[in-house]
Amino acid sequence: MAQEIELKLETSPSVMRKVAELPWLRKLAKDPPKREKLVTVYFDTAKFKLHERGLALRVRHSAKGRVQTIKVLRKGTRGAFGRDEWEQQIASDEPDLSLAKDTSSLW
Repeated sequence: MAQEIELKLETSPSVMRKVAELPWLRKLAKDPPKREKLVTVYFDTAKFKLHERGLALRVRHSAKGRVQTIKVLRKGTRGAFGRDEWEQQIASDEPDLSLAKDTSSLW
């Protein structure tokens, strides 16, 4: 299990180019920036039962393969600092629900 810390920002490409050149930010980067094509599909029931319970189930396809991720809000938390996640390599674009069995005690 990993803990995810996520920060989402929205800005224009011209501002992002300027941000990428900030000296203090460049010092933090260990490797040069890279581009990667990702295809991400989120799954839920027709009545959004996963979302209602603070769960997210996704399959992400990249050049490296497919990864299924299950994210869950920790009880009593909200936002970027309150999620745990489990990732597993899978062979298909469809989720493997048998991999969710270790997450049930959290919700």
